[in-house]
Formats: sequence, structure tokens, C-alpha cells
Amino acid sequence: LTARGSGAGVSALGAWTAFEASRAGSVEYARIITPADLMGADDDSRCAAIADVFAEARGMRRSILVLDDVDLMIAGAGLDGVSPSVVGMLRSLLRAPIESASGDSKAPPAMLVVATCSSPRAACTTLKGLFETVHVTPLIEQSAQAAKLLEQSPLLAVDPEAVQEVAAAALKYGPLGVKSLISLAERACASAACEDNQWLPEGPIH
Repeated sequence: LTARGSGAGVSALGAWTAFEASRAGSVEYARIITPADLMGADDDSRCAAIADVFAEARGMRRSILVLDDVDLMIAGAGLDGVSPSVVGMLRSLLRAPIESASGDSKAPPAMLVVATCSSPRAACTTLKGLFETVHVTPLIEQSAQAAKLLEQSPLLAVDPEAVQEVAAAALKYGPLGVKSLISLAERACASAACEDNQWLPEGPIH
């Protein structure tokens, strides 16, 4: 998963995918691993940590593994700023055959690996050969799309009558990612609350 611009929320989309798969009972194991989990580790330690996570996931009959910001996870001193050893380890793990719990070779794969990438360039070069497909998360360009997102977001308290206005204002300077749009909407809601004096304490001010 990658995007054409910043703030598209690919990390959130990856996490949502794992959550929904787990909630629906489609998998027995779901885990998200981030560069922070490997912080301070050298190449050998990162390879070992990634291999351990894959082994844990393969131990379950059905599993989903999300590699968040995988372009940062494989960063190193090699060509194009990546670690050859980490890339090699990841490639071998992704290409290793997956055996079903029943032992039936005709059974579908039991593990799904989803990777998020903050760099579109890396997704189309270094990572392209590692994963079967690359999904580019689009930016929101139309106010109707933005309004629909704001209406359906459970975290926002946008007045239904103001949704269209907030959506149009947010897109005034160009397309936005989901995360950026929600952030701007939150600021607009906070600003409106302040203008309505909702932040003021009750009683007289001394």
C-alpha cells in the first residue's frame, strides 16, 4: 500500500485491514510490525526479528501480517539506501511456500502479508519485485468525496449542515489524503467551538 502524496493514511488502512480480518474471523493471528520495533538494531538483528515474526505467523492456520513503513524497515547503506541483507531476507520469507494446516497443497495460502510504504518511488522500484501487487491509495480531490468521509467519520462532530462547507474549504488548495483531511476538519471543529465560546468556563470571569 502506498499513496501519491503524504497524509493518505496507508498505515491506518493497513491496520484496518488486519483489524477487520481478525474481527470477521478470517484469520487466527494478526500482527503489525513497525520500524520502531526494530529501532537501534543492526542488519543481522533486524533480519532475525523479521524472521521470528514470520515464523510466528506461519505457525497459525490463517494469519495476516502488516509491515508498516516497510521502506524504512529495509533502509540501509546499500544501493538506493536499502540494506541488501534485510531485503534478501524479506524476499526469501515472502517467496517461501506456505503449507496449509491440513497438509493439502491445493489449499489457498494461509498467510497474507500487507506492507505500507511512505515512498511511492520505493514502492515502484525496490519493493516492486517483493510483493505481488502494489495498491496506490488515491488522494481525495472532490468535495463530495470529502463530505462523505467527514459524515462517516465517528471521531468528528461536524455539523451536518456544515459538512459541505468544511469539505470545500479543506480542498481549496488541492487534493488531500484521508489523514490530512481529517486533521484539517478537526482544526475547523475546534476553531468553530472556540468561536461559539464553548471553551469558556461557566460563570463570571474575574
